[in-house]
Amino acid sequence: MIHMRQMRVALRLLVVVFAVVFVGAAFVNVFDDDAPLRKDAEALACPKGCPKAASISYERTPFAETVSYEVPEGTIKVRCARAAILFGPYSCVKE
Repeated sequence: MIHMRQMRVALRLLVVVFAVVFVGAAFVNVFDDDAPLRKDAEALACPKGCPKAASISYERTPFAETVSYEVPEGTIKVRCARAAILFGPYSCVKE
């Protein structure tokens, strides 16, 4: 009987730790400085350099960032996401 109680307490503790780590990672992904990421997105969207004020739309979530650029050829969207949902390095792709 005591063994089951200890397992339940350990499981609850594990769930709480997981939730705190998840919320912390999501918070960092949304509120951390993203200047280097924006530079990577702009370099992908405009290899020869974007005109000033080319970024027209910006969406940031815990899971990814999407930036839209208005260029003479039209609108280019770049989505940057982490390798493992909330963790790992970012990689950017044109949509």
